[in-house]
Amino acid sequence: MMLAGRIGVGPRMSRNAGSGVEAASEPRTGHSRTRRAFTFVAFGVAFETPVAVVLLVITGFVTTAQLKEARGYVLVGVFVVAAII
Repeated sequence: MMLAGRIGVGPRMSRNAGSGVEAASEPRTGHSRTRRAFTFVAFGVAFETPVAVVLLVITGFVTTAQLKEARGYVLVGVFVVAAII
């Protein structure tokens, strides 16, 4: 405990104690949960996109030629979505 007190970790009082500065008793968790959920969904969509594209080609909704033609537009769309997010 002596070493922890010397490096500033432990049950010692802060230098700002009694200076009128109050620390928040609890961190904001709502924002953190929302951000975590958004990130979770974004990664889920990102990793499922190739599976969806393969299924679209297998079922015949799109051809590989159509995918090649739309590649540039998709790339621009990805950058626009990334800028918004």
